Amino acid sequence: MTWRTHVMAGIVSLYGLPLGLAFDSMSLAILFAVLGSLLPDLDARESKLSNVAIGGVAPLKLVARLLSRSLGHRGPMHSLLAVLVVAVVFGLPLALLLDPFAGFGLTLGYLSHLLLDACTRSGVPLYWPDSGRVWLLPPKLRFVTGSAAEDGLFILLSFAASGLLLIHLFQFQNATTTFQTLPL
Repeated sequence: MTWRTHVMAGIVSLYGLPLGLAFDSMSLAILFAVLGSLLPDLDARESKLSNVAIGGVAPLKLVARLLSRSLGHRGPMHSLLAVLVVAVVFGLPLALLLDPFAGFGLTLGYLSHLLLDACTRSGVPLYWPDSGRVWLLPPKLRFVTGSAAEDGLFILLSFAASGLLLIHLFQFQNATTTFQTLPL
């Protein structure tokens, strides 16, 4: 799947979060779900995340090269073990130090990436170190990265992500309106 499809799926993975979540918490959950949805492809030299530049410097470029060279693409970083490592090493500190939903967002975004890639023809080594690949769809329904079918999935995910954002925006709006109309 392409980076943009992963980003939309990362946002959609947040549908399980409670309604009425504070605006700051929801914003952090979305930010970290997007980051988590791109993290597994850091094992690819030309991933979107490895090319993000800050002040003209791509800080993750070297990390991506090292991971690509040592692990290969769609290796251990596309496994449930990697989800666990990300949740404990990054998600838990985020949850404790920043906001609980930031940690949830990162982990859910990461997991959404693996689920999407398990719907492609390449599959994923979900149970690494077992090298066997896992697919979630039968062979004829598996996606080809960059295909028209993936474009259709991207559109569906975009609508779902928009719905999620609107639901939370209206919940936040209603909570704010109710608060403002309370008598002092």
